[in-house]
Formats: sequence, structure tokens, C-alpha cells
Amino acid sequence: MLIIAGLLVTMGVVMVVLGGTSAMGLLNDRIDPTFWGDASVSGPAADYRAWLFAVLGATMAGWAIAVFALIRNGIAQGLRWAWNAVALSLLVWFPLDTGYSIAHGVWVNAAGNTVIFILLVIPLAKTRGQTR
Repeated sequence: MLIIAGLLVTMGVVMVVLGGTSAMGLLNDRIDPTFWGDASVSGPAADYRAWLFAVLGATMAGWAIAVFALIRNGIAQGLRWAWNAVALSLLVWFPLDTGYSIAHGVWVNAAGNTVIFILLVIPLAKTRGQTR
């Protein structure tokens, strides 16, 4: 779980730093057609997309740092409240983010969310009995 949380921090920072650059092309190529069809994204729309990547990336990095700390300092000590906090954060994030992504046809985000959710929930569930 710590490795996944650390990777999410890194992904968030990368989104902030590279969100407005061509380095995000692979992701943009999968998301842009959903909203802009065949049109090229430039000008204010590209600026908005870069801002959105930065805001989402910063939020993801901050959330993942909190999850990392809860896992390392709470769950590792068997603290039920820390386990509950991580579980609740996943149960709020996953259906809202993934449901909205599916509703708008952003399948790449829904798929990525599902992988992250599974990689966190399975080991988290295994630690439930170790908390008090």
C-alpha cells in the first residue's frame, strides 16, 4: 500500500509539473476526443486543461501523502481509526470519480481508478483484522 500511495504522490506532482506540456500527450489523446471530438485543443481550452491537471495533481498528491501517513503511522500500529480513514477515503473517491468518468465516457480514467482501487483495497482488507 505504501508503494501505491508513493506512486500516487509522484503521479500528482507529475500532473502539476507536466500537465500543460506535450508529455501528457498519451493521456490527452485518450481524453480529448470525449470532449472536443476531432478538434485540436489550443488556446483557452489548452490553458484550462493545464490548470485542471495542476489542480487535480496537487489534490491527488496531497491526498496520497495523507493516505501514506495513515498507512505508515496508523495502520502499521494497528489503529482502527486510521484503517477507517483510509477505507472511507477510498469509498468516497472511487465511486464518485469513476462514476462521473464513466458517465462522460472517460474510460481511461475509470480504468486507472479501478486498478488503483484494487491495488489499495485488497491489502487494506487484509489488514482489517489487525486493527483495534
